[in-house]
Amino acid sequence: MDKRRYCVYNPTSECFLSLGITRADRGFARLKDRLRRIAPRYDEGHWLSHPKGVRLLRLFSQRDLVFLNAKHRVLQAIESFPPFRFVSMDKNVASALELPVHTIDSSRTRPGNQLVICAGEEMALRLRSLQDLEEDDFVELSAFGTIFAH
Repeated sequence: MDKRRYCVYNPTSECFLSLGITRADRGFARLKDRLRRIAPRYDEGHWLSHPKGVRLLRLFSQRDLVFLNAKHRVLQAIESFPPFRFVSMDKNVASALELPVHTIDSSRTRPGNQLVICAGEEMALRLRSLQDLEEDDFVELSAFGTIFAH
């Protein structure tokens, strides 16, 4: 199991969903990790790869579930999914995020949102490059409400 931590950012709402999700590719490794932690921390979560044809089982605590396509676009978001329940997935689901309760609501994540998922170091570089852009480098076209660099 990959123990690196990933960040999940929603550019549409300009909010982070998590600063510390771990990738969980194998069923037994996921189960072992879930048994170790009954109550997840507020910044933790799991990124489940290739969940097609599998039903997710929440063992001990409520979680928010976000189902993504291959390009990390949100297909479905389920808030406060109860423990000891099953959920079936759409055939287009390529991965899923298990996150603490209220993450979907507080990040204003909705179906259709495009998420950015990457390692913390890469996210820091992406955000730093955005900060380096000066406000003077942008022109607002008020008729369209769009901002373009010139």
